[in-house]
Amino acid sequence: MNEDLLPRDWFKLLALADEIANALSGGREEALMRASIASARYTRDAYRAIREAAKESPEADRFLVPARIARTKAEQQLRRRLTRHIAALCRQMDNHALSISA
Repeated sequence: MNEDLLPRDWFKLLALADEIANALSGGREEALMRASIASARYTRDAYRAIREAAKESPEADRFLVPARIARTKAEQQLRRRLTRHIAALCRQMDNHALSISA
């Protein structure tokens, strides 16, 4: 599955990630998905706060680029994890369909 097929809208992406985390039903993989969701939310909120502070303070301006890089990396990690789990769910569905037809 291509990451470009995932929603571009931030809120839709988080909703999809939450649905996938619910489908994972416990264990390590669900915990990793929820950690990726939390990381993406945190870095996005931090970036927005630093961006607003940078309008007023030159001190905050120097933290803007590292915050943007962290936000981008966290979102990419979430997108990779989502892509991997959606592909795994599709494989499971295909295997289930094959076992029913046999």
